[in-house]
Amino acid sequence: MSTLIYCIYTFFTRLILFFIYLSGNLKEDTMKILNGVLNEELDRLNQLKKNYEIQIVKLPKGSLIRKNVKGNIYYYLNYRQEKKKIFKYIGKLPNKELENLLDKIEDRRKLEKLNKQVKKDIKKLEKMIK
Repeated sequence: MSTLIYCIYTFFTRLILFFIYLSGNLKEDTMKILNGVLNEELDRLNQLKKNYEIQIVKLPKGSLIRKNVKGNIYYYLNYRQEKKKIFKYIGKLPNKELENLLDKIEDRRKLEKLNKQVKKDIKKLEKMIK
């Protein structure tokens, strides 16, 4: 839900900036208001980035690998640590735990994607404010 609110907020902010640009009436008061809005948006994005990074650290990274050894199925968490590939043994997992782990991995990927977009938006805003 917060992603939807973020998208709506960003859309309307950009729409307002576009209309101000088209009107050509960028007076000093308008510029102060515009800079205030941009700074508020930058603060909000920085806080959002911080929250995403806190949540990402709590979730497992990598992907789940399934191996069949002598008729038994074992699971490994596969991820990179610097330049090394790490295969962390998870063991046999009941269906609920397996689904839970897969959900957490998927949540991490979604958060990483959102965090990447927020970082791009921060860079754009920083350029606009300068």
